[in-house]
Amino acid sequence: MSSMPVSSYTFVTSGGQRRFVHRWQYENNEVIECNKCGSSCKETDAYGKHWSQPKTLDDNDSNNNNKDGSIDISRTAKTPIALSTSTSSSTSSSSSLTSSDKSFGRITTLMDSKEIIVSKNVESFMLCASKAVSDSQQFLLDAGIKAVPDLLASLYAMYGGGHSHRLLLVAVGFYVTIGGETFMLQTTELTIKHHYDIRESVDMIFAMLLEKLRNFLACRSESNGFGKQEAYSIKRIRIKVRKQQLQQESMPLPLHYARKQTNMEMSGTTANRNELASLTAWFRKHLLTSEPLDSQMSPFPCNLYCFQECPNSLELYVVPYHLGSSSDDLYKSRSFIILCDIKGRFMELQEITNIRRFLHHATEDRVLWCPRCQQCFVEHSKLALHKMLQCGRDFEILQLDSDFIEIYENCLLLEKCDNWSLFGIIE
Repeated sequence: MSSMPVSSYTFVTSGGQRRFVHRWQYENNEVIECNKCGSSCKETDAYGKHWSQPKTLDDNDSNNNNKDGSIDISRTAKTPIALSTSTSSSTSSSSSLTSSDKSFGRITTLMDSKEIIVSKNVESFMLCASKAVSDSQQFLLDAGIKAVPDLLASLYAMYGGGHSHRLLLVAVGFYVTIGGETFMLQTTELTIKHHYDIRESVDMIFAMLLEKLRNFLACRSESNGFGKQEAYSIKRIRIKVRKQQLQQESMPLPLHYARKQTNMEMSGTTANRNELASLTAWFRKHLLTSEPLDSQMSPFPCNLYCFQECPNSLELYVVPYHLGSSSDDLYKSRSFIILCDIKGRFMELQEITNIRRFLHHATEDRVLWCPRCQQCFVEHSKLALHKMLQCGRDFEILQLDSDFIEIYENCLLLEKCDNWSLFGIIE
């Protein structure tokens, strides 16, 4: 099995210009440069010039409905739909909605329905294949890469206003048709604490559901005496999402970096409340005035870093935003990570207690086996998600009656495209 390419993130200085480069190196020593992450500025400019400057909460007040694109509830589709075990759901008479990214990232036109989703506390969603005869693999691919991550990202944007830190508890169910019989294959709840963990969490949920389905088909074929596994069809996916207030003062870090922070010994230099308040005020003034950060005005010498996500590979990495010390003292100076919400609005600064480990992917971060089920993993964050779902042991497979019909009288068409439709169910 070929290993994953190794990413590198470097600054190249030449002719008075400084250029940031993201590259991948493969086993055969082939090097490919990312065509999306690169940026350049003057050599004397602050490192923050390479990245989009965080916004303040005032830049896009989450309570301002006009800015969030909320719509009048009276104009929202409420056509009942019936979902049977034998057919895909009927479509609503509402006009089609097309997915489109907005300025703050992976947020879709689902934000247009924020008012009714929030006011009616919509927690159940149904994703249905639009075509009468759909390709299950393509439907699952669309759902796992686009539809479900965008839904969760939109919910984070809807409920993450102000300085509140919320987490999402997500459960997913596949409606699976096998040999004329319909089954519900569903997960337990998975807790997602950070918006950067959404895509990886959805990947893990789908992978574990499909692994459970493969095992079920193998057992079914063996018990029925079939020579090969039966074909299956998936045309509907149910997503249950509960929101919960996070019971901690600090904003959580993405899974991979949270481990780097919690596993290390505390250095004894963690900022106290007064220091952090002074540093935050200094940084917030920079955001409000757009003036360069002045190390002389900093409450104490420090370096600031920020998260960036590769648009191509979706890798998350940490880069410098402000270096207030020389390269010789880089690892000795106190360091802080700039934390923003999913809309790119500044939330807080959090001290990094071991910047060397925080910046680099050490070999100890490569975990191979789950000690419980012996499944192999490349990254620790994937193993952590696998453990949070308890290796899939509590996933359920329920057989539905052939005449079973689900009727939803209050149903909202949230999004529609050529391959699928997404409904919100008002319960």
